[in-house]
Amino acid sequence: MKALRANFGFIILCLVELAIGIVLLIDPDRFTRTALFLVGIVLLAAGAVCVVRYLVSPPERAAEEKNLAIGLLCLIAGALFVFRNSLFPSLTHIYGIALLVVGAVKFQQGFDRLRFHLPYWYLTVINALIALVISVLILIDPFKALEMLWRIVAIALIVEAVLDLAAIVTGIKAGPVPSGPPLGQVPQRFTSGKSAAAPSAGSDPDFRPVPPDAPANGTPSAPAPSPYTAEDMKPVDPDGK
Repeated sequence: MKALRANFGFIILCLVELAIGIVLLIDPDRFTRTALFLVGIVLLAAGAVCVVRYLVSPPERAAEEKNLAIGLLCLIAGALFVFRNSLFPSLTHIYGIALLVVGAVKFQQGFDRLRFHLPYWYLTVINALIALVISVLILIDPFKALEMLWRIVAIALIVEAVLDLAAIVTGIKAGPVPSGPPLGQVPQRFTSGKSAAAPSAGSDPDFRPVPPDAPANGTPSAPAPSPYTAEDMKPVDPDGK
């Protein structure tokens, strides 16, 4: 349950991606026009807010935030999306570039799972390969038909969402990646088949405690010479006699 909560946002994103893919597959033309129209409305609203914030802000703050420039760009882009959304068939190419980047990232994630010896690593690799192939098809555009291209995008969204969900579920079932031996346990390669515990006086008759000042080779060390002579150690007569 903890792993499920940790991936909750990504699961919601996969479900949204799946829903968009299904709707896009049913009617790609109407969906793209509706989506562009909604994006245009959001951009118009954001542009208006930025312009108003520029007008009501003090001059110093307004010069730093650049709200007027941002607002004008949002207003122009929003107007184009709302009133001339047929001008944006190249939106598929933008999605193709984004899909190419996502595919490359997922390809490394799949091999990371393989190097960590995680199960079902191949699901992520298959997902990455599908994303890379679809992105190349979108950028090359061999069909020369926008509706067919959007249907390919829809299929890619559906397949990616399903494989992403499968990767999440298998990752949750597999559990976390082990990062090392349990706390206090010595790895086996350092013990060479012997017990890692130190012998005690009761378990080994040959065990002898080693003093802290013993040398490394085991031979007893000679006592350090005293800085005083026997003459210096005689008691001193307080009367000076």
